[in-house]
Amino acid sequence: MRYYCPNCWHDVWNEDFDICPACGYSKKEDSEKDYVKRVINALKHPAGEISHLAVAILEQRREKQAIPYLEKLAKESKDPSLAKAAEKAVEEINGCKNGKG
Repeated sequence: MRYYCPNCWHDVWNEDFDICPACGYSKKEDSEKDYVKRVINALKHPAGEISHLAVAILEQRREKQAIPYLEKLAKESKDPSLAKAAEKAVEEINGCKNGKG
């Protein structure tokens, strides 16, 4: 099974890692983060389906603190469907549907 560092998304093949060999991030640090910060961090996940899920969660929860991250994703993502989903999420969080206020 594949595991990823929750900070840099480096592949870690051993589930028992405590410190990421690529960035030095401690799993203990991640367990102390709040849920929304963890979901925002998942926007950078290399597996597209995880990023899409993170966008959907942030949109559904209407997390205003995620707006800058979603806007950046909408502008910089090489995946057009992910960029569009992030753009839509920003509109929904701001209370606009289909670009109309």
